[in-house]
Amino acid sequence: MIFNVGMTRLKGRFPKFCKAVKEKNWAAAAVESNRPDIQPPRNKYVRELFEVVAENVSTENRNANP
Repeated sequence: MIFNVGMTRLKGRFPKFCKAVKEKNWAAAAVESNRPDIQPPRNKYVRELFEVVAENVSTENRNANP
């Protein structure tokens, strides 16, 4: 996302996304990753990347703490 919008705009226009990433809350980052000026397939692709990470982290946490 930073490639498309730049650091200043990323922090200014997507504070919830930045907070989610900083907290490693990948499910929230997926929800907040939507950019209105990007084509829907690209938004879907980025959202799905974060969803995969969220699921992988969740699975790792379940396996580490049975």
